[in-house]
Amino acid sequence: MGRVGAGRPASALDRGVTATTLLGYAIPSFWLGQLAILFLGIRYDVFPVVGMTDTRIEYTGLAHVRDVASHLVLPACVLAVSEVALLARLTRSGLLRQMREDYARTAAAKGVSKAKVLSRHALPNAALPLVTVIGARVGFLFSGAVVVETVFSWPGIGLLLRDAVNNKDRALALGLVILVAVSVLLVSVSSDLISARIDPRIRYS
Repeated sequence: MGRVGAGRPASALDRGVTATTLLGYAIPSFWLGQLAILFLGIRYDVFPVVGMTDTRIEYTGLAHVRDVASHLVLPACVLAVSEVALLARLTRSGLLRQMREDYARTAAAKGVSKAKVLSRHALPNAALPLVTVIGARVGFLFSGAVVVETVFSWPGIGLLLRDAVNNKDRALALGLVILVAVSVLLVSVSSDLISARIDPRIRYS
């Protein structure tokens, strides 16, 4: 979405992308989850809305995988909306900033198409802050999972952490906090390694 918007700045498509990403980032996940349940689950019956599996039928094999995947669609999408919107806005602004640099204008002056300048020249340079933001947002994903899993009654880490706090199960709550902390640390290290891969000028001792 950010690449599409940056490809045609100030156009109707760009304004549509900007408005969509702004709306997606601004809507609270618990309210978006309730809207998804109301329209896609209850009114139009597109996806199941509660739990991880269908309690009426016990599926096995690939049928069980499809059942879990269908139950996962809505909570995963609701949890991802704000993150995707944030990354799309950062991608758009980063690409527009890179397209004003001398190297991008030089490539365009040599006859390189705008699409190639965006994809092959501007995007790699704009990707570095995106990788950093993705690594930093993992902790917010875990915190958002508590709300989303509560709305959809999804038996995941977020719902387990909420129950541990409500039941004053300190050992379980501490274990989950450590698990989240280690996960955030691993993703942070991975984002640093990916950043060094994208930009060879970055060196870590």
